[in-house]
Amino acid sequence: MSDWNGPGFYRIEMAKKRSARVSLAGGNPADGTKVLTWDSDPNRNDVFAFVYAGIGKTGKHEYHIINNNSGTFLTYPDGAPQGKQLEGRILSPGNERTRWSVIPLRNYSGQYWITPVASSKMFMNINSGKVDNGTEVWLYSDGNHESCKFYLTQAYDVQGAPFNSPDIGKAQ
Repeated sequence: MSDWNGPGFYRIEMAKKRSARVSLAGGNPADGTKVLTWDSDPNRNDVFAFVYAGIGKTGKHEYHIINNNSGTFLTYPDGAPQGKQLEGRILSPGNERTRWSVIPLRNYSGQYWITPVASSKMFMNINSGKVDNGTEVWLYSDGNHESCKFYLTQAYDVQGAPFNSPDIGKAQ
């Protein structure tokens, strides 16, 4: 099952192999850094903030997906074409390329599709369904393919506390 309950910090895990996660290459904050898969990234470049962006042109709830280490937006190329790699970019939050929809599969699996706002017919996808480190993450048109299905699991900080919990201070 997923931990998805709205805005917060999550890891995007492949349904096919839960330890294979969407990650920003090296957590690099440079504009245009490639989005890849990585198996249990020890540097936590696989933690993303899902920030509520409102109800947009899709008529659905939309989110910005921002890498926690770099602060860059998870983006897709203009027009959301199939087979183009996703990147971490420094863009305005008003730019359509920074907006995503999170859609439950409705099959009681706890899996989700992540679709670009620019095209509801495209889905975040792991290239060819590979589970190898460094596999490209891109857009694909067949949402029934296993590599388009993800679990969203709550991310924890280095002390083991969930990012989504309030800071209640230390006990005296």
